[in-house]
Amino acid sequence: MENNNLSILIVEDDPTLSSQLQEYLEMFFSQVYLATNGVDGYNKYINFKPNIIISDINMPLKNGIELVQKIRAKDNDTEIIVISAYTKTDYLLELIKYNLVGYLVKPIKSEDLENLVLKVIEKLKQKKYLYFSENFKWDTEHHILLHNDVKVNLTNYELLLIETLLKHKNQCVSFVNIHYSVYDYENEFSQNAIQSLVKRVRKKIPQDLIKSCYKEGYKIEV
Repeated sequence: MENNNLSILIVEDDPTLSSQLQEYLEMFFSQVYLATNGVDGYNKYINFKPNIIISDINMPLKNGIELVQKIRAKDNDTEIIVISAYTKTDYLLELIKYNLVGYLVKPIKSEDLENLVLKVIEKLKQKKYLYFSENFKWDTEHHILLHNDVKVNLTNYELLLIETLLKHKNQCVSFVNIHYSVYDYENEFSQNAIQSLVKRVRKKIPQDLIKSCYKEGYKIEV
């Protein structure tokens, strides 16, 4: 069940619970990091960049709410689950605005934990891919195009073209901007060269993925 590319950070000051969570979560993650308080948790978050954080609310030095606030001040992507012995409404209202995956109440039931972990793992997998069609998807981590989960062979120029259009997806990118993103300054600007490149790429991707912007350039709509 282990997800080799995913990591999780447990921020919990109770050593017994921390150890239990670590042992259980090692079934799902290749890397499980431990922290004993909010300050230690934030430092581990900075150093290891885990995909998921599970944090207690009541901890010394910096509590879970303060930790979540500090993380969300710079990062809205890391998935966060909080745990607490309390079900106070004010806690929930304070945390709901920080885009949490979920809230677990102690004593934690393994079934509830597993359901929540599997939910966030699936969410992370969806983030990894940008779907162009039923059979085509873009791997955002490795920057490769997959057709039925098989890598599509692209030249460096073809790859740079797709990456350039994806950086500005749903927006028209001018011929000039495409040229300097793909060819840099190694070649003189040539609109014909860009049009030929687009024509080659279109043969390897879903029909109508790259759309022409009349007399301006191209765009990818996803």
